[in-house]
Amino acid sequence: MKLPQAFEEKMKGLLGEDFDSYIACFDNPRYYGLRVNTQKISVEEFRRICPFEIRPIPWIHNGFYYDGEKEAPSRHPYYFAGLYYLQEPSAMTPADRLPVHPGDRVLDVCAAPGGSGCAGPVFCGILTAGLQAAPPMLFEKRSRKLHSFFLFLLYDMIEMKSIFEEGDCVLWLRS
Repeated sequence: MKLPQAFEEKMKGLLGEDFDSYIACFDNPRYYGLRVNTQKISVEEFRRICPFEIRPIPWIHNGFYYDGEKEAPSRHPYYFAGLYYLQEPSAMTPADRLPVHPGDRVLDVCAAPGGSGCAGPVFCGILTAGLQAAPPMLFEKRSRKLHSFFLFLLYDMIEMKSIFEEGDCVLWLRS
């Protein structure tokens, strides 16, 4: 893979002696993953009915690898029924590891609405079926609203401090 020169230079500076290993990893096979929606089906039941081969992701209780070169889970009725979400395995980790509990307030400032916004609430059992079934245009609208909110957030962090109390979670991943 040919990366932009400016990007390579920046990464060389950040990674130092690990840069060559980083570049070499682009030649490795890609990992494909899915996360079972435990609001709709148990992990055990999904494993029983899954029509394609899956392997557990060791650090995600409801995450599985699948062979994306052979399978197309995005075309299966179970996907459209919301039984699972397709997500790169490493992207499942932050929301799964946050100590979120029912009643907690979480400000998710990740790249886009999606995996982290659903994984935490599903884990806590507080995500409603209506949100899970929301069409993509609602997520786009939500994304625009979140963008406006984050501009406000950056403008007035002191006011926001009063909304989030000690112990609340903020998931902020910088890309």
